[in-house]
Amino acid sequence: MTEVETVKPNNNNRAINYQGGLIVSLIGALVTLTMYPYAFIKEYHPLILIEAAKGPEGCQENVIYFYPAFTDLGIFSGILFLVAAYGFYKKTNWAFTFGIIASVLALKGSFWPMVPPMSNGLFPYYMYVFGPSMIIYFLMTYWAGRLSFSRIIFGLIAGMAMITSFMNSIAATNRIIAVGAPDNSLYVMTMRLNIVAGLAIGVVAVAVMINPKKEWIKLLALTAGLLELFVGGTVATAYSLEIGRISFFYLGPFFVTLMLIGMFTPKIWKLITD
Repeated sequence: MTEVETVKPNNNNRAINYQGGLIVSLIGALVTLTMYPYAFIKEYHPLILIEAAKGPEGCQENVIYFYPAFTDLGIFSGILFLVAAYGFYKKTNWAFTFGIIASVLALKGSFWPMVPPMSNGLFPYYMYVFGPSMIIYFLMTYWAGRLSFSRIIFGLIAGMAMITSFMNSIAATNRIIAVGAPDNSLYVMTMRLNIVAGLAIGVVAVAVMINPKKEWIKLLALTAGLLELFVGGTVATAYSLEIGRISFFYLGPFFVTLMLIGMFTPKIWKLITD
């Protein structure tokens, strides 16, 4: 099989390496469909017991509900990797899109679950997913998608903005349980909107990898970014004042700020989109 047969132009006038995409997708499916269930089984019930014993009452709810949800995303990413592998094998136009979505979901599903075990002095088994998924992301974008390094890094920043926006929603949920009414009103107000911002930024992260020159991508990024700066900044500020130090939850607004600077600084955006 010649290079001409394995490589065809995509929508950005770059070359998709279908053979490379097939290999990366199969590796991605193997990692996500084995390591996600393994990490979940190793951590789920031990963390519930630890959080319940540590208190305050109800804080184990985050583990009970969010761990399965994030693991669902990870397993779903494995299925999308298999679909992408089929698309790369058939040399379809949609194969790379599925590969990118799968790569983003694999990273998203494994990042937050590393936080609770580390905060409790346990080994984060989801690292066995996140580490390989980071390598898979770079292989999918650089080797299979033949994207520029600047666009790959920007996609990673947008992906981290998505992940940390969702984490602010989890943080708000935790404070809703721990603080109680009426002092938790700010957290109640912002919890759902952090999810909305995270979902929209996730769409931006994928769309930039596929065809970043669409105007709606910048408009969606601006809308979702401003929303996260407001609601994520509210969560981070409220918690910082509560604990008397800078909160970890400022990461959401931080990555969103980097994303918006990249998109709305003409020289940087030209470097990303070329």
